[in-house]
Amino acid sequence: MNDHGHDRDAEMAFAAVLAEHGFTAPEEIVADGKFHRFDGPDDRRGQRNAWYVLHADSVPAGAFGDWKNGTTGKWHGQPEKALTKADRKVASERIKAAHAAADAERARQHASAAASARRIWARSRDADANNGYCRRKGVKPYGLKVDDRRDVLLVPLYSAAGELANVQFIYPTGGKRFKAGGEVAGCSYCFGGEPHEDGVVMIGEGYATCASAYASSGYPAVVAFNAGNLLPVARTWRAKLPHAKIVMLADDDHRTQGNPGLTKAQAAARAVGGVVAVPDFGEDRADDASDFNDLQRHAGIAAVRERIETALDGVIDLSGPQTAPAMDSATVSRADGCAESADAASDGNVAYDACDDEAAIALLATMDLMQYDRVRRAEAKRLGVQASTLDRLVAAVRERAGGDADLFAEVEPWPEPVDGAALLDEIATTIRSFVVCDVQTAHAAALWIVMTWLMDAVNVAPLLVITSPEMRCGKSQLLALIGRLVYRCLTAGNISPPAVFRTIEKFAPTLLLDECDTFMRENEEMRGLLNCGHTRDSAFVIRTVGDDFTPRRFSLWGAKALAGIGKLANTLTDRAIVLPMRRKLPHERVEKLRHAGENLFDTLSAKIARWTDDNREAVRAARPALPEALNDRAADNWEPLFQIAGVAGGAWPQIAQRAALHLSGEGGEVQGIGGELLAAIRAVFDTLKAQRIFMARLLDELCRDEEAPWATWNKGHAVTARQLGRMLAAYGISSKPVRIDNAVAKGYEREQFADAFARYLCSSPESPVSSVTRLQPNTGGGLSVTEGIFEASEKNASVTPKPLLDKACNRVTDGTGEESRKVTGGATAKGIDREGGEL
Repeated sequence: MNDHGHDRDAEMAFAAVLAEHGFTAPEEIVADGKFHRFDGPDDRRGQRNAWYVLHADSVPAGAFGDWKNGTTGKWHGQPEKALTKADRKVASERIKAAHAAADAERARQHASAAASARRIWARSRDADANNGYCRRKGVKPYGLKVDDRRDVLLVPLYSAAGELANVQFIYPTGGKRFKAGGEVAGCSYCFGGEPHEDGVVMIGEGYATCASAYASSGYPAVVAFNAGNLLPVARTWRAKLPHAKIVMLADDDHRTQGNPGLTKAQAAARAVGGVVAVPDFGEDRADDASDFNDLQRHAGIAAVRERIETALDGVIDLSGPQTAPAMDSATVSRADGCAESADAASDGNVAYDACDDEAAIALLATMDLMQYDRVRRAEAKRLGVQASTLDRLVAAVRERAGGDADLFAEVEPWPEPVDGAALLDEIATTIRSFVVCDVQTAHAAALWIVMTWLMDAVNVAPLLVITSPEMRCGKSQLLALIGRLVYRCLTAGNISPPAVFRTIEKFAPTLLLDECDTFMRENEEMRGLLNCGHTRDSAFVIRTVGDDFTPRRFSLWGAKALAGIGKLANTLTDRAIVLPMRRKLPHERVEKLRHAGENLFDTLSAKIARWTDDNREAVRAARPALPEALNDRAADNWEPLFQIAGVAGGAWPQIAQRAALHLSGEGGEVQGIGGELLAAIRAVFDTLKAQRIFMARLLDELCRDEEAPWATWNKGHAVTARQLGRMLAAYGISSKPVRIDNAVAKGYEREQFADAFARYLCSSPESPVSSVTRLQPNTGGGLSVTEGIFEASEKNASVTPKPLLDKACNRVTDGTGEESRKVTGGATAKGIDREGGEL
């Protein structure tokens, strides 16, 4: 077999091993002995926390891992027994080198993130109690700062050596994230004074929890930032303070399977000889109450202090022991009371007491990577599962404990000022490099992408709707590209209505929804949620929460993009900038998104971040002139994009106008079913040159068009008179007796539609003049026939005389006035009345 075939076999075998461990292998695995990164199973697109190194020559070997969930693994191309001693040595050295390369890359990321964190911290101002998050939580910002450029609260993370390693960003709505690539494990933030060697120190998950505990007790507090970090932080502080009393401030996650907040606080307390304080909410506990900050707002600061003092006094009110004596290094405490030998763990032979699966997995999730790797196979065998299955279970627990730390990557703004027009040109050019689309589509998408970074400066949030008539027209490609550039991208192929408002409330993301045609068609609630997020002042819904059904307001304010096949609901597209896509022709060539330059989108995102930071207030103050050809709703949709184009300058104000007219001008105006009906009726009147029409004839004419919905409107059958009347009643139009020739029946006169045509339809050629014949108020009398008509009836009074009191008839005009006299040549009863010809 040639070298290429040998490499290919190794690459395929290695891909299978990655899949076994829960990875989605990159499309192209390269056996070149170099360090490669790719998206792991828990990453959002572009985070690339997974890595691999693969050799495929005479001794095929490789290693892989995931920095986010702690998974690591190795691979040999041959069975261990088939390797010679020299081969085993080569394979072992290669695997060690791969792990060393991964560690070096991780260290480089940590160093870069730490440098960025120090810059952010240095340029930020001290926080005060008026900060939105602190006001909402009822706590003070002890030593924290505020980054005004992003309007976020900053919490520092210090390493065990006391160096600033990272920062946590806390948004006014409560959303949290860390500096991308920064160190979190083992880092903490201590406030409230320097802990004494024999004093009390409290350790909790979140800042608000620790702030409430400190305000109530006065003991120094340490923020560990997530449940999975409680154990390493507790060990760090135990090493610093061997004689101090450590109080673990547990979150009681009673609604979460396994209660990780309480379980991990207990495990950490036992590992360091501390105690656990647990909030007690009583019988009237709110469903979402879990931590000491919730307890402060529920029962007051005194209730928080009482629970801490109770823990220090050794009072136990939970099932099972909460306190334990300080243990030596030979014992690692189990969260559920079981113990394992540390020496046995290092040998890979662990003898556990009888513990349930959930508790075992919770403990494994608290171990560091080296310890877990030593025991994973033995534990998997004991639990009766494959090691790869155990890896996924442990990773899921770690992810839940880690929260949303790495959900959104931090974008460091470009170091130099950015020209707005050049930036928009660059974004539009990039879009057309990867997607076949009209230039106006690329321009609109570029403006909308920048808008997502300025949601605090605009008042309208138009949806971006990407549509196509068929599959493989580039919708998902365009959505994926947009996702790499928008602010705080969160992509979903399906989502429930409650998840929409809870996700927006918690994360304030740019929400990208693909495959909307599969779950939006009959989903009225979803459409309602997306509709009400259109303008800032109405972007709220009220839902009840908790056992007592407490009303709560959720925000829906944020940028959202939808992609799907076919036409979405009119109420959505009316609030959207619609980008129609088409299938590319054989001669049309674009680049593949996966082959994009490594720094292309990072560079563009950094430039967008800088430009929007520098021009936010200018965009907020902009009041652009909008094209009169746009209807009111379209003008609303395009206003924020015109604000951006105007501030960017250059040719972009004109570019934005051309894109708006092309995509949302009157010719492409979204029309609801009522507007479609009015347009069809106007076409019937125009085609027949009629001023009156019977209901039956109108229904026949409407159903002649096979492409229109009217022939199958009634569950596959033609629309009925009752249904037609109900739809027209919404416009204030009702059928009435009309007279055509010698017949009188229910129908309509054209002038009844004049107001609706003017308000809801585009302008059209001037309608035929009104007939001068009027239905008379008396019935039962004789008839006289009109002998002429007016050609300029608006300037001449009707010549039809009022009926005599003793003549119960509908008389027909026998004169025409002064401007012209045309004689009607005859009359037939065809259900219409028109001028100058056959009836």
